[in-house]
Amino acid sequence: MQDHQARNISDTVYQEIKDSELLNRASWAIYETLFHHGPLTAGEVFDHGQAFKEGHTIVKGSVCARLTEMRRQGCVRIMQKRKCRVTGKVVSEWNITGRLPETNSKIIETKAAKIERLERNQVFLEGKMNELKVENQQLENDLEHNQSRFAFPRSE
Repeated sequence: MQDHQARNISDTVYQEIKDSELLNRASWAIYETLFHHGPLTAGEVFDHGQAFKEGHTIVKGSVCARLTEMRRQGCVRIMQKRKCRVTGKVVSEWNITGRLPETNSKIIETKAAKIERLERNQVFLEGKMNELKVENQQLENDLEHNQSRFAFPRSE
């Protein structure tokens, strides 16, 4: 009965993480793999095709970094040490905790907020670009004017 209750909590947390985009794409691919197939070692996560669907590409060395990051956030944990089915080495086995990732008091930016921020930045940068074009044109005009003022006749 406790396993069933824990799984329901995990299902709820999984959906909330998915809907709110609390994890970046690489971390989400790893979390999703652990949710469906865990517990797994980092090598098994990397080796497992589920982690790389829908264009998720993960560099093999980054799996451990993402797992460590998610461990600090509290959404995955080390279960035990065991022999990895991929590498044959004794390594940590990872699984989800059933808790939402902690954000260390950072503001989580939604996708819509990111788009809005990027659009504002684009407008700002376009304005700066136009200012630089005007300044550049003025400098070219000044240079042309100065060259004509100080031009020396060529001797033949």
